[in-house]
Amino acid sequence: MKIIQLQTTDGLQKRVIRSTQNLRDWLEELGAPSSSYVLDANNVQRTDLEDLDENVVYSLAAFSPSRKRKRVSSELSSSTLAELIHSRSFDEAWQALEKLSRHYLGDGNETHDTICNPLKISRTWKGKDGALVKSLRDVCDEVKKSIQYPKDGRAGRVVGIRLGSGCGKSHLLLEAPRILQQHGIYITYNLDQLLTFDCQDGSKAVLLRTLLRLAKLPNKMCPRFIGSEAGQLLMKLDTLLLRAFVVHQLGMIESSIFIGVDEIMELQHQLVVKAVLSELGEVAVNCYHHNNHQQCNVFVSSLKEEPFSTASGRRIFRWSPPVPDESAAELILQPYTHDRDLNRCKVLAISAAGFHFRSLVFAAQAIAQDMAPSVQSILNSVIHRWRERVPESLFAAMRDYVLDSCRGLPLHRQSVQVHAMLESYLDEKLSLPPPLILGAFGVANAGNEEVDGASPLFGLFNCDFAYTDPAKHLEQFGLHFDIFRHSHDLSVLSSEVHVAVRGVKKDPAWYQNLKYPSELRTSGEALFCLRNREVTLTEQGEVPTRKNYYAPRVANHPLIDRAFIAMHPLSGDECFVLIQDKVNKDVSKAVEDLNSAARLIKGKHPSMEVLCIVNVIGATSNTAAQDNLEYSHVLVREDELDAFYSVNFAPVARFARLRHELG
Repeated sequence: MKIIQLQTTDGLQKRVIRSTQNLRDWLEELGAPSSSYVLDANNVQRTDLEDLDENVVYSLAAFSPSRKRKRVSSELSSSTLAELIHSRSFDEAWQALEKLSRHYLGDGNETHDTICNPLKISRTWKGKDGALVKSLRDVCDEVKKSIQYPKDGRAGRVVGIRLGSGCGKSHLLLEAPRILQQHGIYITYNLDQLLTFDCQDGSKAVLLRTLLRLAKLPNKMCPRFIGSEAGQLLMKLDTLLLRAFVVHQLGMIESSIFIGVDEIMELQHQLVVKAVLSELGEVAVNCYHHNNHQQCNVFVSSLKEEPFSTASGRRIFRWSPPVPDESAAELILQPYTHDRDLNRCKVLAISAAGFHFRSLVFAAQAIAQDMAPSVQSILNSVIHRWRERVPESLFAAMRDYVLDSCRGLPLHRQSVQVHAMLESYLDEKLSLPPPLILGAFGVANAGNEEVDGASPLFGLFNCDFAYTDPAKHLEQFGLHFDIFRHSHDLSVLSSEVHVAVRGVKKDPAWYQNLKYPSELRTSGEALFCLRNREVTLTEQGEVPTRKNYYAPRVANHPLIDRAFIAMHPLSGDECFVLIQDKVNKDVSKAVEDLNSAARLIKGKHPSMEVLCIVNVIGATSNTAAQDNLEYSHVLVREDELDAFYSVNFAPVARFARLRHELG
């Protein structure tokens, strides 16, 4: 990015130029062909931004008279257009604007800003039980009521979506009009556009962008028009007059309106962003009052939460769309599977990408190109694609964030610097995309083509058994989660986890501070067995090995799924941790089994404490059967997943539980 000085017939002009394409766009705005060049003091031709010096004043190369004559004609039209708007002859003004804007329609290659991959979300992914559609309609109804019956001067008019990079913001803004059956106007500030005029007067510029998008100009061509003689004359008009013109034109549309504004933080200046939000809110209100109660829904997306308010401090409706689910993965994979087994492709994609939109697209493309795809090969490809977009310096901050989240330190309690660095990559639950987590922990390094399949983090995200053996998938996830915590010297429980203490004089913090053994190895031996129709301790149960993590490979082993011995770091007291993974609706049976297991352990090892961890699938926070547990315990129901597994690993836990429930 450079500030380039250019001597023109209108005097010396300066502009921030971000790329060579920006330079060509500017030359075209000035009336020169896009293939033109600038001249330095020695009349040497310069065509690339990297060849230009900020301290040099360049001149515009000569161009054909025919082009110049065309520009003069354009100036006459510009004056006429501004006069028509000023006289409120809006119908004639619209005809003039349409005619004038035809010169900026481009060559057809600029329309990619209205295409999103994957397509047709409204037809195939609507969220579980249509949750996406319902949520979208509900928030639109809320805005409508706020405009109809404003309670105070701060009533909301605009909806804000804060989602990290690649989480599907653009997708939603493009597809929402089709879902709602409304006329859509999509405005975006990315695509490497020149935003000079937007930053000078955001209110007028967004009004002009709305008109130009109605006239079917691609987003990337809008700055060229605004920078032209016609656009500059319109920018000098009064804001109220321009707003009236916009509202009049929107009123010509019979349906409700959906204006989606993408990447508003590209404007960078908080005051400009707030001014744009205020102006869009005024458009929505004026449409309702002057267009026979026409509803104009304005949705604005941003990678960051601030400044999500208007210039007057009016609140913005915050909307978090439902998290993508399995059907979203199927949607994205459909064009890429090439007659391969869809479930196998889902395993590959979800292992590498989770339910992060852009990562799923990367994974789907990698699957299509790989003759013999594996979880490792697809994951390596996805991480490589992300490394092209993410500065290497951010991975250390991501690693710290994941570990702090596991400790129970939410983002708002972490440093301002971490929040600022990572916010652009976090989804609505404040979780990072799985490939970025795996990259941050070196499961696939920048110079390493091989993925570390032995890493517990790889095992945690690996969904190999999701469709063939969901019970095993669930157990493997829980096992690798514990191994991951142990490998980073984390306590057994997050400080956010609620512990119900039973039968001992200890507070919850005692259990939250429990640590894993210094050495931990996975053992397939069982602690309990069935003898003469009675459950009893095995030899390992009677004399357990402190460094063993018991994940029995014995068929139909009773009472528990996993177990290990933890230790309190200060007192040295030991605590047997007993875990059940696959508790569906029969919580009473699980409670009975855990009570039995704990009694057997305490009977043989009276000096040990016992902590039961019960993963209850499909249960809400209203379950009551756990009240019959006789020993201290942790319940992990749907509402407790984020606290127990942290926001970064809870999505994997939900998927594993869902597959087990369906299986």
